[in-house]
Amino acid sequence: MSREEHEYTISDGLKQIPIKWTAPEALNYGKYTTLSDCWSFGILMWEIFGYGSTPYPGMTNSKAREMIEAGYRMPGPENVPDVIYQLMTRCWQYEPEQRPRFSEIHSELEVISNSDLI
Repeated sequence: MSREEHEYTISDGLKQIPIKWTAPEALNYGKYTTLSDCWSFGILMWEIFGYGSTPYPGMTNSKAREMIEAGYRMPGPENVPDVIYQLMTRCWQYEPEQRPRFSEIHSELEVISNSDLI
């Protein structure tokens, strides 16, 4: 939904929005950017390392949204390497400007894959 270097805003409500994968600013203001995509990418990483588990297990969409607003972040999936979990949590910074850019994520994942960190 975002565009490189641009912002995409919706105004039709949240009818088809995947709540548990969507960044707070997108849910609250309909504001989509590459930084909101970063949030979603962090959730995707959690799913991958959780072997396809659904994010925010045991929580409804409403409860997950409420918990995120209160500062909750999911714990890492079992056996996820610390360096990967740290990257996930950086993607889940509440303020979009504090999240890594995809170029940073790419660089970090290259370093991780070429090391013995995982």
